[in-house]
Amino acid sequence: MNLSSYVPTVAMPRPSYPLILITATGVLAAWLGSKALRRIQYVGKNEQVLVKRLTEKVVVNGPTVFFPNPLTTLSYSKRKAINLSALQYVKVDDSQTGETRVVAGPALVFLGPYEAAQESVSRVIEPITLTKKEYVKLQDKLSGRVWIECGPGQLFLQPHVVAVTPKAAAYSLQSHQYIRLQDTLTGVVRVERGEQLVFPGPFEVALDGGVAACVDLQAWEYCVVQDRTSGKIRVERGEKLVWLSGSERVVGREKEQAVKVDSENAVLVLNQKTGLQTLVEAPQLFFPSEDEVVVEVRKRIKLADNEAVILKDAEGKYHYRYGDPAKNDQGAGEGAARSFFLPPYWELVSLMWSRGRRREHRDLRITTFDMRAQYMSFEFNCRTSDNVEMILEGTFFWDVCAHARSCFIQLVSKVTLQTFMDTFNDIARAAHSNDDNFYSQERATGEVLDIQHQHAQATARAEGAAEAERCDALRRSGVLPAGGRDGRDTAEEFWKLLRKNEALTAVAQGSAHVYFTPQDAHLTIENRS
Repeated sequence: MNLSSYVPTVAMPRPSYPLILITATGVLAAWLGSKALRRIQYVGKNEQVLVKRLTEKVVVNGPTVFFPNPLTTLSYSKRKAINLSALQYVKVDDSQTGETRVVAGPALVFLGPYEAAQESVSRVIEPITLTKKEYVKLQDKLSGRVWIECGPGQLFLQPHVVAVTPKAAAYSLQSHQYIRLQDTLTGVVRVERGEQLVFPGPFEVALDGGVAACVDLQAWEYCVVQDRTSGKIRVERGEKLVWLSGSERVVGREKEQAVKVDSENAVLVLNQKTGLQTLVEAPQLFFPSEDEVVVEVRKRIKLADNEAVILKDAEGKYHYRYGDPAKNDQGAGEGAARSFFLPPYWELVSLMWSRGRRREHRDLRITTFDMRAQYMSFEFNCRTSDNVEMILEGTFFWDVCAHARSCFIQLVSKVTLQTFMDTFNDIARAAHSNDDNFYSQERATGEVLDIQHQHAQATARAEGAAEAERCDALRRSGVLPAGGRDGRDTAEEFWKLLRKNEALTAVAQGSAHVYFTPQDAHLTIENRS
């Protein structure tokens, strides 16, 4: 026997077919059981199962235990219901019918098989909460209708309704307040006055910036009101409350003060229809009529015995009024008294005078003239016949300053410095007495004084020009060399030396003292011991 080919054999019992079938059935049942256990859905109170079957969709709301039929179910899923608080609502769209429904809280919303919320659960739309004095403007997108929804309450808007504007506060009116609302479609103005809470219409806007107060007039106040539809004007006088209608407005300021007319004040009034001016002088509390306008309040002009004013009437004529009644013209009529009101169309004349020692500032406005003797100081330049320039200072009567200044310049220009120093009093007396007719004329015109002043200036300029011409003639004569020390003109230096010598000679003949500056004196000290 070959041992390598020997294979031991084991005798196994042959299984029976019923045993195999039972075992396979048990395994299959265990597999199907595990699958079935996984398909069982335990649905809570706030959950639902959406099942997609062969031909339709269904939902199973909790709480329940649901086993989807594997033979008819294609798919299934579990989802949460929408939990709404008391201040929330949600819009739900049905994809099968196309309808949209609004569900308001508090509620637990289970969606249908074909429904879906427009917003996610984390963005549930809150309703519009209105208080008693709030409102909101809404519009229906389907019909186009616009309306105002007033509080108090909560608004759960339908899907086709939107808020055109944010919620706003109504107009709260007090007893003295009113509001004018204009319809932008028709133009009609609605006026509401307190006390009340006013809600505007859907197309109304507030005029005057919102709530306005009526015009409360005191006994001495008035206002002018115009109706813009007819153009008529009326004057409302206090004491009262003035309420404006929809087409009325206040002309000018809201409240005007009546004019108190007394012994010191009068009022000038213009009639706009006739164009005439009148002066109201009778004591009263003056209120203008519909056609009258207050031009100005005029103060009574009071003149002292030494005062005077110049008046110009409507024709341009001048009238002089004095505080001294004896100086006023006889029969001058109105305004001739020392205390009077300026008549209509008349005006006070003001003059612009100069001031300062040299009269270099012309900004002194004079309306009331003082007729008493007035003194003023003066200062001006003049030259003697030997071309010595001097500055004269003194005091004049104010009304003869310009004339006396011209006379001084003319007389000084005819004498030398020595003669001026010796006979100054005689020159001053001659300047006063040479023209007696001028001093007898109290109303000398400013044009004559100005001409004399300009003539004096022209004379001084002519003398200066002559002096310059003589100096230039000496330079051009060629008698002296042109070059000097330090490059200076020898002729010009020589001319100055001659002029200085003439001045010293004139001064030496009088009692004047001469002082030399270091530049004019050249001193040399020598020791000859």
